[in-house]
Amino acid sequence: MANLEPSAEVKASVLAFYDALGGDNAALDRLVSSADQALVIGTDPAEWLVGHATITSIIKAQMADMGGGFQFEAGNVQAYREGGIGWAADQPKLNMPDGSSVPMRLTGVFHNEDGGWKAVQLHLSIGVGNEEALGKELTT
Repeated sequence: MANLEPSAEVKASVLAFYDALGGDNAALDRLVSSADQALVIGTDPAEWLVGHATITSIIKAQMADMGGGFQFEAGNVQAYREGGIGWAADQPKLNMPDGSSVPMRLTGVFHNEDGGWKAVQLHLSIGVGNEEALGKELTT
């Protein structure tokens, strides 16, 4: 049987990632795995970012594009681990400078690498209703 346990350390990495998205480039560099297979899937269809250098450079450019003043607000981060692998899920909000917010969803896989939990795979999305996406209401 699997030995899955809640992980305060993986949760802390998710929260640190949210903070880094506010413009802390050094923290972002530390929080993304150095593995060539590291992957971030974003909300835009073109956001399929592979490898540490690509992930961090695109996220840094996007933070600059946003012009600052935004902040990710954690929902109820669920984080677990087994050995050196961890995963998390959350429903954060992206708070915008004008006071509006965008509800989002995040899932991620983390690896204990160089003494810290680093993102190997992250997926951020904005939920769209089935009727809007598929033209049909489905059971949820």
